[in-house]
Amino acid sequence: MDESTLLKAALATSIIGIVSLLLVLFLSQSDMETSRLSSVKAMEEGESVLVSGSVIQSISKEEFSIITIEKSEEMKIIAFQNISLKKGDRITVRGKISEYKGEKEIIADQIIKN
Repeated sequence: MDESTLLKAALATSIIGIVSLLLVLFLSQSDMETSRLSSVKAMEEGESVLVSGSVIQSISKEEFSIITIEKSEEMKIIAFQNISLKKGDRITVRGKISEYKGEKEIIADQIIKN
C-alpha cells in the first residue's frame, strides 16, 4: 500500500471510531426524569433513580462517602468513592434505591456537581 492509501484508511478508521463513541455516549444518556425525594421513598429497592438537591451534610471516609441532600425532604446518598462536597453544594445523583435499617437511601452510580 502506498502512503496516501494508508493515510486515508487511518483517517476513515478514526472518524468511524469517533462517531461510534458519540453514538454510545448518546445512547447511554437515558431519558430518566428527575424524581422528587418524596416519591423516591415509595420506590422499590433496586429501581434506578435520578435526584437533585442541596448538600446539607457530607461525610467522607477512605472508601466511601455518605451525603445527605435536601429538596423539601432529606435523602441519604451512599457513594463508594471519596467525594469532596460541602454544605450548600447543588448536586444531581443517578443511582439505585436501597434500604438500610428501614430507611430508603440511594446508592450512587454518578454524582454531578451543578
